[in-house]
Amino acid sequence: GQQLEVQVLDINKEKNVHGFANKKLKNPSAKRLLPLHPFLVETLRFPEFARQQAHKGHLRVFPELVKINTNYGHKLGERFSEFRKTIELEEAEGVKDFHSLRHTFSNFFKQKKMQDDPFEQTFGHKLKKMSAERYGGRFPASMCFEEVIAHLDYGVDLSHLAKSKYIPK
Repeated sequence: GQQLEVQVLDINKEKNVHGFANKKLKNPSAKRLLPLHPFLVETLRFPEFARQQAHKGHLRVFPELVKINTNYGHKLGERFSEFRKTIELEEAEGVKDFHSLRHTFSNFFKQKKMQDDPFEQTFGHKLKKMSAERYGGRFPASMCFEEVIAHLDYGVDLSHLAKSKYIPK
C-alpha cells in the first residue's frame, strides 16, 4: 500500500529554521509528529501561515504570545476565553478553558472506544502496552491520521474561521 502524505506539526525540542531552541517538552512522549486535520490544512491553511511566520523572521508561529514563568499558555488561555464568548460558546457544557479542548478530544475518542495505541501516540501519552513501547517503533503520522485525526468531527460549523485575518492570502 501507498503511504498517505499528511501535513504534521513536528513537536520537538530541536532548533527551528532560525536556530531558536528555547523549547521544552512536558515529557518524552510529547515529542511526536502530530497529523493536522484537513480543516487546518485546507480551510485555515495553517502550514502556509507557519511558513509565513518563519519567513517574516519570527522565532515562533505565534510570536504575540508572551512567556509567563515557564510557558506561553497563560495568555493563550485568556485569548481563548475571549474568543469563546464571541462565538457564544460560554454556556456550552464541558467548555471551561483552553485545556478543556484536550479533554473534549480525549473524550470524543473514549466514547467511540478508539483510545488505542495510535490515539495515545497522537495525544502525546506514553504507550500503555509494554510491547508497543519497548519492541515497536512509533506509528507513522499517516497511520495516526487515518486512525485518529480523520475521525475527528464534533459536528460544529467552523467555516466562519476562514475569514480570519490570520489566514494566508
